[in-house]
Amino acid sequence: MRRPNILLIQTDQQKASSLDLYNRDVNYIKTEHISQLAEEGVVFDNTYCPYPLCVPSRTSMMCGQYPSTTGYIGNEPCGMAGKKMTLFDLLKSVGYRTMLVGKDHAYGLPRPGANPAEKWTPPKEMKAVFDDIYTAWHGMFHSPDTNRDCPKLEPFLQAHDSLSQLWGAEVAPWSTDETQTAAICNAFIDLAGKHSRSSSQPFACWLSISDPHEPYQAPRDMYERMEQERIGFYPNRDSDFSNRAEYMQFFQWFFNAGGPIPEEDELRLIKVYLAMCKNVDLQLGRVFDFLKKKGLWEDTLVIFTSDHGDLTGEHRLLQKFNCTYNGSAKVPLIVSWPGRTQGQKRVKTPVNLVDLPATICSLLGIDPLPDDQGMDLSPALLRDRVLDKKYTVIESGVPGPGLTCKDIQNFSTHKYNIIPKKRNAYDPPHRYAGRTYAVCSERYKLITREGQCNELYNVEQDPWEIENLAQKPDMKEVVEEHLLYLVKHLTDQFVYPADTKIAPQDALYPLGGDKSWDECAAED
Repeated sequence: MRRPNILLIQTDQQKASSLDLYNRDVNYIKTEHISQLAEEGVVFDNTYCPYPLCVPSRTSMMCGQYPSTTGYIGNEPCGMAGKKMTLFDLLKSVGYRTMLVGKDHAYGLPRPGANPAEKWTPPKEMKAVFDDIYTAWHGMFHSPDTNRDCPKLEPFLQAHDSLSQLWGAEVAPWSTDETQTAAICNAFIDLAGKHSRSSSQPFACWLSISDPHEPYQAPRDMYERMEQERIGFYPNRDSDFSNRAEYMQFFQWFFNAGGPIPEEDELRLIKVYLAMCKNVDLQLGRVFDFLKKKGLWEDTLVIFTSDHGDLTGEHRLLQKFNCTYNGSAKVPLIVSWPGRTQGQKRVKTPVNLVDLPATICSLLGIDPLPDDQGMDLSPALLRDRVLDKKYTVIESGVPGPGLTCKDIQNFSTHKYNIIPKKRNAYDPPHRYAGRTYAVCSERYKLITREGQCNELYNVEQDPWEIENLAQKPDMKEVVEEHLLYLVKHLTDQFVYPADTKIAPQDALYPLGGDKSWDECAAED
């Protein structure tokens, strides 16, 4: 029997709560096309990224391994092609024509930075994985492909200093048809159309859309549509941080230093972000229409997700920066294979992007990746079965102590509205977060950060994570249960001599690390 086409759609930095399928409180878009997948497929209500940062999350998703196993725990270095066996290596080996259309940030070498004159082509190791490649980036400079197809984008970004500031967002003077998201979807339609006309070989495409990652900019026509949506401040905007990890207190200061942030700027950013999400839904409608008109829809396994989220004002925070709150780490996951998946079904079991390779391999009837750490979710897709999975884990940060409130003195000149040069939202970078883990069950999320206090949230009743329950006496058993699972998660990934006795704190932070922020900064 011919295997199905595979369309893995991954947006960049889109939190689950941006969609009406996950949130009806405030600040969500009404989906017209993504909801089609939910009608014919399965919605996973509690999906988390393995690490709230692009490269670690994408690499883990493609390898079926957690970042503590892959070794990718930052955005640099990037380039696992030829170094690790990945999902798309495996799909190519069993007869698929493989396509990467959009943002990579996993397989290839880093983009050429802020040098628009430098030409970039995919390295040979990347071409060995993907038969067809159309590249797209985010940031102030863009790939040759999208500079050709979106000639207005790069000049606009470079002309607006506000887009290099925290809380900066702009309305762009072009239509939805001229966006990078539209160009990426056009490229898929073109490549898949040409392939389907000339071959019966199934395709496997990673349709990787760069939006709604910053710089925050949205076409005017889509931004104006947001005026009709329910836009306001998040319920957790003024949540109490006094009993939270000091790293989180530091970053709440960092994103608001020199404030207060003008309310109109904050609301504008939220509206621009959601307009970018709305445009994704619009452009995916064209993709779905193409598949249906070409008779490919019934033969295509479609997966929609994102690599991580964006806080966009939740807790007065922004972006993701190794934060494991829902706004930064909870992502959408919808799986549809018409005629095979159960339609209009929702699964509350906590799952992870790491589970996707094992699931896809099971659906195709092929052996999983070697040393895959994910769980096969197909029983919940094809049959009415409850998954035997109680927890999943988010990893973040690197070994060593995280920033504390004392480190604010190192940023005495920092203001939120000053264009960042060296020390921006990613400097202090991920290494100053301290080793961090979140253990997520259906009802609770426990966050533990090296050397700092724990945080526990009843995410079933408190999805905006407003009240930290970790210090409440009646929650002691819940905290211990989640910590015990975390020890198991980590000891399963690290090889210790058989006679080694591991203390819980050593299992949680097995790689060590004892340099202070000042020592690290002195090395820069």
